[in-house]
Amino acid sequence: MEEKQLVSYAIMNVNQSKDMDSFDHFVPFVKEALLRSKEEIISSNVLKNDIVKYFKVELPISVVNTILKRKLLPKQYIYKKNHILKPNYQKLGDSNFKDIKAKMMEKHEKLIQDIIDYSKNKYGEELDTVETERAIESFLDQHQLLLLRSSLNESVPDLNSVEKKKGQIEFIISKFIKYAYESNLVSFDYLIDILKGTMLTNALYYKEDFSTFNMKYKGTEVYFDSTFLIYALGHAGEAKKEPCIELINILRENNAILKVFRHNIDEMIGILEFCKNNLTKKISDPHGTINNFLDKGYSQTDIDRLIYRIEEDLKEKFHIRVVESVKYDKFEYVISHGDLEERLKKNISYRNQTARERDVKSVSAIMRLRGSIEPIHIEKSRAIFVTNNFKLAQNVKDHFFDQDQPKKVPPVLHDSILTNIMWLKSPAKSPELPRKRLIAETYAATQPPERIWNKYVEMVNLFERSNTISQENTSSPFLLV
Repeated sequence: MEEKQLVSYAIMNVNQSKDMDSFDHFVPFVKEALLRSKEEIISSNVLKNDIVKYFKVELPISVVNTILKRKLLPKQYIYKKNHILKPNYQKLGDSNFKDIKAKMMEKHEKLIQDIIDYSKNKYGEELDTVETERAIESFLDQHQLLLLRSSLNESVPDLNSVEKKKGQIEFIISKFIKYAYESNLVSFDYLIDILKGTMLTNALYYKEDFSTFNMKYKGTEVYFDSTFLIYALGHAGEAKKEPCIELINILRENNAILKVFRHNIDEMIGILEFCKNNLTKKISDPHGTINNFLDKGYSQTDIDRLIYRIEEDLKEKFHIRVVESVKYDKFEYVISHGDLEERLKKNISYRNQTARERDVKSVSAIMRLRGSIEPIHIEKSRAIFVTNNFKLAQNVKDHFFDQDQPKKVPPVLHDSILTNIMWLKSPAKSPELPRKRLIAETYAATQPPERIWNKYVEMVNLFERSNTISQENTSSPFLLV
């Protein structure tokens, strides 16, 4: 395994053990985007776009929501009033992200210039700025552990193994590093800060496949609830559509098989029929579809066309296939409908009995599809039902909770939780930014204390001694919350 892979796994593993999850690393981006937006009301969809605008970082809307509610709300960076999230600009002003980023950019530029000056004065070699930046990036990737260990131990970096001819840029960089250390130049400190930023960036935007990272779905069928698909098709407006599309795209990228039960298609038709029949009666519906249709100027005939095209739209747009039914041929995997229905009746207010019966039918079908499989990884769960009804997901989870196997994946997951899990288990996409800016922003966003760098090295040493990295070491935290 390459050195930078080893370091990336060590950083992720230590951070996880310190209760630092992937959400924490992106908190500063969210805070800074809120500060710059100057909006009075927080919209996750708008905030997501602001993060892309300012930092070129793509975060799913459900991840943005999680950071807002789990990371910023408890610390009063934002507050809730009448069920609406609002920024606390006085509190948000404590961020030092911009200052740290600017200082890192200055350090990077100063280091490059010092190397160029050293080359000219010592060897008479005129180095190009862009070439030097690329060379130092490559050099740090290849020798990161050696340099980090030297800085922590306060020892001279042993770069004699750099087998480059005199005059070549790698040779010049190695000689400069030794000279900077022995001369106690501030450039050596800059180099180590940039090295740390490089290591953090490699870990944050890790791209290699390994263990449970990017574990592709093999034969796993994902079934969607009716309302989720109403939203995904855009029938309740763009704000509700976008997070659904994000999840569908993530699942498709990971080779999941996307499906919907026939009874959920029937329910979708019922929802749209209700909208058609009440379009001009000033009656609202819980999904927001009527208001959306009115805003778009839809007629009853337009809604009839949507109903007629439901299956075709799901297939063409999302590659979602309709499943007519699931057999009851293996009695040992048939659950008690009565017990589950009683729990749902007690804890959830349904608009009618048929809606509850359909939910029970969906859960029962998932359990029969799973058979004897008791998965702890979604990718190996055989089948799962996705809903945007949080109470349904929570009640089903509680109903099937197994004290002996608490990490077992429940048959139903809320769509935002599944998106978060998929995001946690996949490396973030590196933004298309100049490398030095990316390193500066990652360093400013992460800012691990000095003492933790020894922990990273200790974890690397542990991996090197064992000569293996297990799935347990590399799995992202499985948060069913």
